[in-house]
Amino acid sequence: MKPIPQHWSGQRVSILGLARSGLALARVLRGQGSQVLLSDQRAASELGDLPAQAQQLGAEVEMAGHSRRLLDCDVLIISPGVSLYAPVVQEALQRGVVVAGEVEIAYQMCPRPLLAVTGTNGKSTSCSLLQAALGSRGRLAGNIGVPLVSEVTSDLQGVDFVVAEISSFQLETVHSFRPKLAMLTNITADHLDRHRTMEEYVQAKARLFAYQQAGDWAIFNADDPWAVQVGEWVARGQLPVWPHYPPPGSGGAQVLHYSVEKRVDLGAWLEDGWFWAHLPGGQAEPILRWDFANLPGPHNLSNALATCLAALCVATPRSDIEGAFAGYQRMHHRLEEVGQLGGVRFIDDSKATNVSSVESALQTYAEPIVLIAGGRDKGLDLEALGDVIARHCHALVGIGEAGPVIASYAQKHGLQAHHMATTMEEAVQLAHSLAPSPGVVLLSPACTSFDMFRNAEHRGDEFAASAQRLIAGSPPGAGQREER
Repeated sequence: MKPIPQHWSGQRVSILGLARSGLALARVLRGQGSQVLLSDQRAASELGDLPAQAQQLGAEVEMAGHSRRLLDCDVLIISPGVSLYAPVVQEALQRGVVVAGEVEIAYQMCPRPLLAVTGTNGKSTSCSLLQAALGSRGRLAGNIGVPLVSEVTSDLQGVDFVVAEISSFQLETVHSFRPKLAMLTNITADHLDRHRTMEEYVQAKARLFAYQQAGDWAIFNADDPWAVQVGEWVARGQLPVWPHYPPPGSGGAQVLHYSVEKRVDLGAWLEDGWFWAHLPGGQAEPILRWDFANLPGPHNLSNALATCLAALCVATPRSDIEGAFAGYQRMHHRLEEVGQLGGVRFIDDSKATNVSSVESALQTYAEPIVLIAGGRDKGLDLEALGDVIARHCHALVGIGEAGPVIASYAQKHGLQAHHMATTMEEAVQLAHSLAPSPGVVLLSPACTSFDMFRNAEHRGDEFAASAQRLIAGSPPGAGQREER
């Protein structure tokens, strides 16, 4: 495969996928003089005003399929939602066409060092906390919301670092992506409808570290077996080769670990309620006491410890780290309380789309939990999910395509109270009727949303709206409901 162009003027660029990142790329590349063709399989009726926006930029647009012109280009850029195994992408790779993704193009254009975080769970929280600790020194972008290419080509005056959340999909197509600091929070089974095996998923995550060099930081969760494995690959300079892409570099990044379970040689750990750190060239020392009720659950403890270590690596004052923790507000659709009725709290965790994230959510609350779970399965171990539900839940309300399967596995592992709902409104009402007081109705679905909703945000919004309607329609005195 040829290298990515150093200059974009006059380059013929095809962008596969007309969504947020595709449009952002078109805007930037057209601004640098590229000829841009945007291609999407969806019909015009499904794309709203995106085609018009692209055409206003001077880009060509084709919809409802891909023409042969798509591969008549110097570079093919694929959106994260497009699989490497898509026939058109495989044909491009076989023909030697440069196939890249948005984050690689953004890296090539970025004038500031990147602090990049990946992992199955915890990456959004860790990125948000890290940016909060950096304050005006940091700019947040990537998989968390704003396309990375948009942020790195904006005004970065006074900004020292760009904090980037990076997904496994985005890492599939990197050529030279080299973060100054790269962090892996954990790896558990996820996206196995996209990655063919668990091993392939792990190798995709490992590509965050593939092109790091001496002077860079590589941070790993010592409590997660797969993260430890990737850390060992990095330490030995033996990261897996990714077909069709440049081989990993010789390495040399400084490897650090963090753990809430044990002390580590270099990195950060939890000891007697304190965060401790030991960085190269220094001594082990206590950093701050862990006492932040706004970051509940063992998963947030781990996320905060990871953030603390990353922030220390880039010379962030301890007071700024502690201030970021104290002022943190939970992200939208991530363990977000949306209302209470009769001693029952409604919690929106719609972004929880794998087994481990649901288990973390269930470990957060002391009250009995009625879980709303289900949707479109993405190749996860739903029997393992059923076991988790049986161990932690008072009752289950299943929704969507996977709801009956999840319920059957939960029953197999001993859960007696399980029901099905055909709409979110019905699910919320049923879950509330099953919940003791005090109790929690938790939407933590473990599946994608696309069978019933536009996306995870839409699903969470419908949950919150249903809860609010239930609360608004309750009779006077409902807030004093007796425990059942």
